[in-house]
Amino acid sequence: MADFTWSVLFPEKKKTTFNRKKPRATIFLSSDTHGDEKLFVPISVAKKVVALDKESQLDSVSRSEFLKKLTLIQKDLVRVRIETLLQRRDYSTFELSEKLRLDGFFIPVVEKAVARAVEVGLLNDQRYADLYVRSKVSQGWGPLKISCELKQRGIEPTLLDGWPDTYLPLENQREHAHMLAQRKRLTGKNDYGKIVRFLAAKGYPLGICTDVAKQMLKDA
Repeated sequence: MADFTWSVLFPEKKKTTFNRKKPRATIFLSSDTHGDEKLFVPISVAKKVVALDKESQLDSVSRSEFLKKLTLIQKDLVRVRIETLLQRRDYSTFELSEKLRLDGFFIPVVEKAVARAVEVGLLNDQRYADLYVRSKVSQGWGPLKISCELKQRGIEPTLLDGWPDTYLPLENQREHAHMLAQRKRLTGKNDYGKIVRFLAAKGYPLGICTDVAKQMLKDA
């Protein structure tokens, strides 16, 4: 069997990252066949590797055996991570996949775990989108902003039957926009532009924004 060694380096406890990635541990591998390698894994995975080593479960393993064991550890821990996250709130499949990827789990492990979560009903993009849209409609969001946010979560609005009319009929959009516009204090200085920009930022079509702004100034 070719010589194989490995070691683990944990990040500094106070180390922070300037992106969405979580701090990760580094596993250094060295073998005759593949030379020196570095793997970046979630800290929980690295801790499990160290724990198994203390139990002598990783003695005299080959590179391939070590990687198989590492993958099995990730499969177990990614399942726990998914359950923990979904207990806090619902996720779209894209959101959850991205979060697990940024945690440092291997992409094939993430893909299989997320696919399994979809299969058993823990993840459902249509259910997620329906609840998300209803929540945002109640907060006064317009269809354009809702559509944009859904797409950022990996969901096409067309996944929802009857979007947007079922959730936001045109007459309701005007009503919601008018109610929102009434919150704006008119000062007499470019009120029309302020109302239009305010409603556009909330995700309402330009035609509705301008109509409501005109009506507000007319009623003032």
